[in-house]
Amino acid sequence: DYARVAARLTGVLSNWNELPTARWDGQIEQLLLQPPDYEQLTLQEAAPLSLAGNSVSLETACLIGVADSRLCLDAQWNPEGLNANATLHEVALNALASLAQSPRSYSQYANGHLKIDWPTGGEINGSGKIDLSPGLVSLADDETVTVATGEGTAHFELLSGSIRNGRLDLDLPGNGLLDIDFNVSDLEDYANSPIVGTVRVELADVGAIWQLIPVFDTVDGKLALDAQLSGNVSAPIVTGTLDLRDGLFIHEVSGLTLRDISLSGDISNRGSSSLQGRFMAGEGEGQLNLDLDLTDPAAPLARLGLKGEGLTLISTPDLDLAADPDIRLEWQDRKLTIDGRVYVPDLLLSPTRIPVSAAVESADVNIVSG
Repeated sequence: DYARVAARLTGVLSNWNELPTARWDGQIEQLLLQPPDYEQLTLQEAAPLSLAGNSVSLETACLIGVADSRLCLDAQWNPEGLNANATLHEVALNALASLAQSPRSYSQYANGHLKIDWPTGGEINGSGKIDLSPGLVSLADDETVTVATGEGTAHFELLSGSIRNGRLDLDLPGNGLLDIDFNVSDLEDYANSPIVGTVRVELADVGAIWQLIPVFDTVDGKLALDAQLSGNVSAPIVTGTLDLRDGLFIHEVSGLTLRDISLSGDISNRGSSSLQGRFMAGEGEGQLNLDLDLTDPAAPLARLGLKGEGLTLISTPDLDLAADPDIRLEWQDRKLTIDGRVYVPDLLLSPTRIPVSAAVESADVNIVSG
């Protein structure tokens, strides 16, 4: 899908018979912009516009949407190049994402400014700062999987047509923060330019992101990620450490409860991580190994190895099962597979209801008195 644009201009053409000095002065009276699958934006008021053989001048033109959203633009072009400024006020982030054909949907609103300088014969330069309102981020094809965000700020600098550095600070309300900072050093060979940066994530409740891998009904715990960006622009590498503390996994149907989980390990290979740790299940202690690949957040891959002795794996009113498991669970393509073995030294079965069958005569019985 493409955005739809419609406009109405009025003005006066002077020196029309002398093209080198011909000039059109007027205004944009009406303008409509319709991003795909989103509300339309219309021109708030007429915007002065001048056109000549070697120059274009657009004074501030503001497009408005629902509520108080507004996108304003002014631009000047002459033989030296193009200068443009844009201001965003309560612009729905989903409208910008729609234009970029993003696979995710957003409920946040953006406020800020962008500046572009494009010299004739040169490459584009610019800068920007965007403030984000609180909201939700969800997958476009599954809006039940959401992540709540608080206020955030994004900065970037554009040099020679490429992003030189950027920063994103984002609060996760009641849960933690996300902080990303990076710098690109070689703009001559941008795709192969080294990239240097840091990524820091702190979550008080890991359950907010565990919706992506819904193996357990309840997931809780504190997560801390401290990573470094390296490699190059076309193939960035993320390395660092990931720690989970005070973890709790509950599977309601089986009664399986893993508590006091602690996991730690390294992140490598552009988004994958390998973690090791321990947990408690009933009175037994077990070991965990978790291989997690979030290279594609929309299609995460998780492999969980679980082993131990005397672990309470099932605890229901009818059944208590203590076992020595050595099993592996894999979540891929939204499917769960389980493999391994379970040795059961102790099983307590306590049925809360035992059906009683009554002795009754068959309908075929024919009693003859005699």
